[in-house]
Amino acid sequence: MVVDISELKKGLVGVIGDWGGWRDSAECRGEDPNQFFPGKGWPKMNELCRRCTVREECLNFALDNFERFGIWGGASERRRREIRRERAIHKGSPQLR
Repeated sequence: MVVDISELKKGLVGVIGDWGGWRDSAECRGEDPNQFFPGKGWPKMNELCRRCTVREECLNFALDNFERFGIWGGASERRRREIRRERAIHKGSPQLR
């Protein structure tokens, strides 16, 4: 049985957010997922993120979807929390997670 992954992605958009197609252009596409966690593959992922053309989209996806784990857009979990706090302060909103 052949499954059309594009249909699967469409069905998941409401659950996990809009993929927007940026993942297909990511430098890290096809890398071992274990590499996305600090202490494991951070140096390699950091280098990939620096030269990635969709780094901003990746980071925004993680921020918009409150992704708590791994490296997204070159930012660790801690850095993404800092960014959310900075954005909340800038907007005058209560701090987010």
